[in-house]
This record gives sequence, C-alpha cells and structure tokens, in this order.
Amino acid sequence: MMNDTELILALIEELDTVEGRTMMQKIVFILRSEFNKFRGFRFSLHYYGPFSRDLADELDNLRLSGLLEEVPMRWGDTVRYDIRLTEAGKRKLRRIRQVPPRNFELMVRIARRLNSRVLSTPRCSRLSTPRADLPRRGIRWLRMNGSL
Repeated sequence: MMNDTELILALIEELDTVEGRTMMQKIVFILRSEFNKFRGFRFSLHYYGPFSRDLADELDNLRLSGLLEEVPMRWGDTVRYDIRLTEAGKRKLRRIRQVPPRNFELMVRIARRLNSRVLSTPRCSRLSTPRADLPRRGIRWLRMNGSL
C-alpha cells in the first residue's frame, strides 16, 4: 500500500501539473475526507479553504529533495506556484511503484476536476468558503453536474 508521500507523487504524476499550492491543499483535503487517505496531515481553516502545515512541509521536503518543482506563474496580480514532478520524482515513483489504493482512479478523476478550476466557477463559489462540510458538498456538486 502506498504511503501519503507516494500517493502525493502518484497524484501529481497523473495530473501532470497541480495549479497552485492552494489547489493542492484542497485536493488532498477532499481526498482525505472522501477516501480516508492522508490521515497524517492535520487541516485547519485558512484564508482560501482548508490548510495543512504538515502537507505544506511535506511538499517543501519533496521540493528540496528534488522530486517536485514549483513553477511560478503569473495569475492576475499575484504569482501562483504550479507543482510538477521532476525527472528524479518520476524515476523514484517508478522504483517504488506499488499497487495504488483501490479507489485511485476515482481519486484521480476528482483531483482532475478540482484542478481544472471547478472551485473558481461562480456557481460553486460557496465551496471556497472554509467549512467543515466542504468535502461532501464538493463531491455532491461534482456528481450533480455530471463531472464525476
């Protein structure tokens, strides 16, 4: 079974690029709630939704180890840091590749929808409000709109 770090690497590989640190936090938070994964990351409410210092530290460690890269992208008046695997990260993932979790394909589909800016659409702007029921509301919204 994959540990949290390996699962993060596998998700990023499947997504190719995660559009920003905030999006990565939201993806992991929703997958944590829906699939009982990523239990090592504690989340609290923050400015743009759920935030885990543990996850931020893990992503920093992966970046400093040369397994991830953060690519600065202009996004309006700010800079967004897109997250990608490096070649070293892809090699490591191939070496440690284990059987993915049972629901991995569904996890990837959910992460892809979230990463494609679903949370920034006006119709679902309430999902960007930090609330304890964010995961259930988010998944329900995706299902109702035919995204899953």
